[in-house]
Amino acid sequence: MSAKIVAIISVAVNLFLSVGKLLAGFSTGSVAIMADGIHSSLDIVSSVVSYWGIQTSSKGASVPTEIVFVKNVIQRLFIRGVFHALRLNVQNADSR
Repeated sequence: MSAKIVAIISVAVNLFLSVGKLLAGFSTGSVAIMADGIHSSLDIVSSVVSYWGIQTSSKGASVPTEIVFVKNVIQRLFIRGVFHALRLNVQNADSR
C-alpha cells in the first residue's frame, strides 16, 4: 500500500473515531468521552499534515538543497539569538 493511501485511511479512521466519540459523549453527557473526542479530532489534524507532507515530498525539490539548508541554519540562529536576548533581559531584570 502506498503512503498516500495509508494517510487517507488514517484521516478517515480518525474522523470516524472522533465523530463517534463526540456523539457518544454528548448522548451520555460524559465529559471524559467528549474530551477524548476532541483529542481524536486533533489526531485528524496530524493525519492531514502527514498527508500534506507526503503529497509535497512526492513533487521533488524545487530549490537546491544547499540553499534551503543554509537558509534554515540562519533562521535557527536568529531565533536562538532572540531567545537568548530575551533570557538575558529577564535575568537582568531579576537581579535589580
